[in-house]
Amino acid sequence: MDDRNLRLFKKRRIRTTLKRLFRPLRKGSRIYVGCGQEQREGFVHCDIRKHSNVQVRCSAWELDRHFADAEHIYSRDLIERLCAEEIENYLRSAYAALALGGVIEADDLDVRVQVEGEEEGCTSSPLRSLLARAGFSRIAIEREDGRVFTTAKKMLEFGERQVAPEIAMVRADHRGRYLWASQFLSGEGHVCDLACGIGYGSWILAESKCCDAVSGFDLEAEAIAYAEEFYSHPKATFQVGDITSSVWGESIDVVVSFETIEHLPDPVPFLQRVRSSLRAGGKLFCSTPNQTTMPFKKERFPYHVRHFTPDEFRVLLEDCGFEVLSMHSQHDVNSEGINDDEDGLFLLAIATPLE
Repeated sequence: MDDRNLRLFKKRRIRTTLKRLFRPLRKGSRIYVGCGQEQREGFVHCDIRKHSNVQVRCSAWELDRHFADAEHIYSRDLIERLCAEEIENYLRSAYAALALGGVIEADDLDVRVQVEGEEEGCTSSPLRSLLARAGFSRIAIEREDGRVFTTAKKMLEFGERQVAPEIAMVRADHRGRYLWASQFLSGEGHVCDLACGIGYGSWILAESKCCDAVSGFDLEAEAIAYAEEFYSHPKATFQVGDITSSVWGESIDVVVSFETIEHLPDPVPFLQRVRSSLRAGGKLFCSTPNQTTMPFKKERFPYHVRHFTPDEFRVLLEDCGFEVLSMHSQHDVNSEGINDDEDGLFLLAIATPLE
């Protein structure tokens, strides 16, 4: 191949690669993944193999490279042919490709799925666990005539939320804040977990026996539904509510609100409401990113409004009617450890209402 033809060949190859990488995503589709030669009316047919009915050629774990905001993803006899790692990759890709409220549906032979060395029927914990790990909730798995029928919904966008169905899968620093707070509580009283998200922190507090009851509040109904599905506890209740305006009670013993104030355009009214809801001698456990060690940049923290230096954090709490009892920090997102200093990535404060 001469130089001219080689240059033309390279240009065509680059154009083909760029078109493949930057092709517009199909939106609002209903997808039949792993369709083979079967057809399903109203669905976009997707398979890695080349058949006349296939409209999108890709593997099951590449759906999000081709689709966005999909309404429905259907498969038949697909999951049974994948190993556990491939199933996990497929479910994560499907979750990313679905719109909020989108449904994944599977119809498979009742075979065995092996997850983490423990072999069980795919109707029980392994498949349910894999769906939940991918972010799905409202999971229904039924068994009939040697087949397994599975449906689940995408009810949450990840954003900054920790979306995990098991405590061990929640990032260590997030777990650590609640474990740390539980050590300061007497074992009695009522704790409010404000902006509780999916409820793992409320569960930690309830399970640690540091209080009589925990009430978790969050603005997103979908997050509360996830909490009720995966983090229900006899001592914990969950409620949808705007923490900046809802009434969560009076004479509360403890309020916990971690990684909240950096999301609020004005945290003062919220903290003043917390102050008025606490009983005399009650405590607030609060955290926020440290501006000194983790400076706020909108492109890096799109869900935040601002971060606080240690002095700004302390003054904010004092101006809202609190006495700051102690300040602490977290240095490592992969550790549960809390340090007795103000030099970490995240600042934590224990405060009590001023008399």
